[in-house]
Amino acid sequence: MPPYWQNLLRGLLVLAFYALAFWRMVKANRGSKVIECGGIAILLLFAIGFLSKSNAPDWLMASLFILLLLVCFLTVGLYMLKGYRFLRQRLWKSN
Repeated sequence: MPPYWQNLLRGLLVLAFYALAFWRMVKANRGSKVIECGGIAILLLFAIGFLSKSNAPDWLMASLFILLLLVCFLTVGLYMLKGYRFLRQRLWKSN
């Protein structure tokens, strides 16, 4: 198999994993999504730390780092949305 097919297959596999992870976060009805995203971010941080000590492929480390970055942005965005909703509700009730 040529190397570009391997890279394409790895990229599609990583993309499918990301889509599944984000779909699970969006569709989860239990608990706070902020807490769930933060927990996944901490789990990814430990996984990256563990894999950096082993001989993990570079593409795996890069894809996990990108996923960690996306999950952190999602966590911050959800936290800001929660704060906005709180302030909006608080200001609406005061009027």
